[in-house]
Amino acid sequence: MNIEYKKINLRNFRHNLTQLKDSLNAGQAYEVIDRGKTLAYFIPSEYHISLTNKGEKLQEEYSKKISSLFGCVKMSEKKKKTFDYDKEYRKAMEKKHPIR
Repeated sequence: MNIEYKKINLRNFRHNLTQLKDSLNAGQAYEVIDRGKTLAYFIPSEYHISLTNKGEKLQEEYSKKISSLFGCVKMSEKKKKTFDYDKEYRKAMEKKHPIR
């Protein structure tokens, strides 16, 4: 079940705390934002919340994908001797993080 919530900035949250407390008791959830970034979620205690860390999930997914790639590229012995790993790594990093 998805919870519908209202976005509110930190300043308004602080100034209207009594009214927000009443609406939280009534079942309303809030996302508190400061300068465009989420600071907190205020969710009524009647909801059961399960949080997952997106970073851990992504890291696990990337790890599985990388593991499946090992051994898929075959290089000849001649290519292995002349292959410049530093150059290829530099190119990959420049492509991923272009200099502006």
